[in-house]
Order: sequence, then C-alpha cells, then structure tokens
Amino acid sequence: MRHSRACLVVVGLLIAVTSAGAQSAPSEGLIITTGMATGTVPPTTARLSLLIGTRAGSASSAAADNGTRLRKLLAALDRLGFGARDARMTGYAVRADEDYDSGKLRGYEANTEVEVAISDLASLGSVIDSALAAGATGVRDIDFIAESLPQLRVRLLGEALAAARRDAEALATASGGRVGELVEMSTVPFDDRPPNMFAMGASYGNGLASITPRDVGITTVVYTRWRLAR
Repeated sequence: MRHSRACLVVVGLLIAVTSAGAQSAPSEGLIITTGMATGTVPPTTARLSLLIGTRAGSASSAAADNGTRLRKLLAALDRLGFGARDARMTGYAVRADEDYDSGKLRGYEANTEVEVAISDLASLGSVIDSALAAGATGVRDIDFIAESLPQLRVRLLGEALAAARRDAEALATASGGRVGELVEMSTVPFDDRPPNMFAMGASYGNGLASITPRDVGITTVVYTRWRLAR
C-alpha cells in the first residue's frame, strides 16, 4: 500500500507539472496577426505571344505551311525593328487531329508560338495588326511587365508589417494588455508573373486594335506573432 500511495503522489505531481507547463506555453501569450498592402506601378514592357496554326492532310504539308507563315511573320517583325532578341520562337508542335468519338484521322495540325518584347506600349495594337497580316493566326496572351515591381514590393512589405502591428495593438488593448516583442514574422515568395489579358482594355476601330494597358499591381502579405505583455 505504501508503494501504491507513493506512485499516486508521483503521478499527481507529474499531472500538476504538466498542467502548469501547458498553462505557461508560449502560444497562450501570443498575438497572431496578418498584414496586407497593395500597390500599382505603370508597365514598362509588354510580352506579346503570337500563334501560327496551320492544318493539312499530311504532317509535312502542315509543317511546311507553318514554316512559310513563320518566315513571313519574322520578316515583318524585323522590318518593325524587332530583331532576334525581341522576337523569338518559344514553342512548336505538330500533331494528328483525330475525331474524339470515332477516332478517325481528320488531318494534321502544326502550331508555332512567337514571343515579342515590346517596349513602346503605344505601338502594341499596330504590332498585332501587322503580325496578323503577315501570317500569325492569333494572339495567345499579352503580359505586362513593370521593372520597378521589386522596389514596390519592398515598400509594401513595410506597410504590411505596420498593418499587422496595428491589429496586434488593437487586440492587445482590447484584452487589457500591450504589444510586446515581435516573436516571428514571415511572408510568401514574390510572384513576379505579370498579369494577362485581363489587365488591359482592348477596342477595335477601322480594323485596328487599340490596346490600353493598365497598371501592374501586387499584394504583399506579412504574418506575425507578438508577445502579449500584461
């Protein structure tokens, strides 16, 4: 019986120590907040993705027609001042076109993608018109890029951190305490992928495309943990 009582005392002490440790865990005295900040900057460059799609009864015919259109397109872009560094082929594929239900071969398709870097955004519409007239069969995408986007992100990170602290101060005051030291902060990686066609306005008049780029915007998020001081 003495051994049993001793075991009960030891178990009781362990439970008491564990409970005291749980009550003093760091998470009990933390304020966790998230801050966000958004900003925009004007775009400096546009990346235009042009498509050349051809169809024929044989793969060689589809590829040959596609190659002819590609040479005409690159020549037209060169006349507009877009050399090899500004206009380059970024994709090429030839495939059989089969009917999904019957599996019957309907022909062959050849597709080429050409990317053009345009710094004169005012000429974007005329470049598209010239490209379509020279052999391109479509526009896949238009991406706008702002060179100052990384600098904007640095400023927004500071604003997001300040917003997270304001929330922490409001919560601390509401609970009768105050904000202590900053225990932890983090953010998400910088996604520098530019917005696509939805980031612009497009209209057509007299057969010409008029493209109005909008500012490039990003949102930064900062996650923080603060000590709650009493």
